[in-house]
Amino acid sequence: MQRKNTRASSDGSCENQNKRRRVCNDKVNRHKFHRERACLPGSRWNGKQPHKPANIVTQFREPMRAIRYNPIGVIHSTLKSPSGTPLQSVSAKHLKGTVEVLPSYQQGLKDITGFSHLILIYHFHLSRKMSLVVRPYLDKKVHGIFATRAPVRPNPIGISIVRLREVEGRVIWVEDLDVVDGTPLLDIKPYVPEFDVRRAKSIGWYEQGISKLHETRADARFTR
Repeated sequence: MQRKNTRASSDGSCENQNKRRRVCNDKVNRHKFHRERACLPGSRWNGKQPHKPANIVTQFREPMRAIRYNPIGVIHSTLKSPSGTPLQSVSAKHLKGTVEVLPSYQQGLKDITGFSHLILIYHFHLSRKMSLVVRPYLDKKVHGIFATRAPVRPNPIGISIVRLREVEGRVIWVEDLDVVDGTPLLDIKPYVPEFDVRRAKSIGWYEQGISKLHETRADARFTR
């Protein structure tokens, strides 16, 4: 009987030790998990209080560093002024032009002829000072700049989808071009419908003015 009790006591002690080990390991793993989550960009976790969301506002108290881009080329077109230009490239049917890439970027044009359309990303160099509220071309009401395609943006960047016709060296011949002559080019991307086409359920205030897109032309309201 004495041996039996000793064995039972020994078994119970082992079980308690195993439980303590498991609890300890669980605590260590949880602490490690929360510590790693707290290091992730945009994490809502905090090492000491993982259940408490971080104060997102305090993360942007210091001014962010300026971002600088250098043009990779220039866009040439028959449009010499923003006034009278089509509002979008879909309204610039058959308007031709060229995209001239700087010599140092010519190698990046390899295999570009395999695409029928390109996305041009450029700088609105003729736009006046930024405005957060604007009266766009297709409406008489004022809207927030991020609800419009107006060029007077905090970062005046434009995009256009154009048809690729030919490539000669570092010059790309394009069509359906709605960009003013001399516009600095920032980037070129291939247009891929499977990447870029979405079936939109709503287009906001554009519902009322989209029917006037093809007949409306830009004026000087956003030009400096």
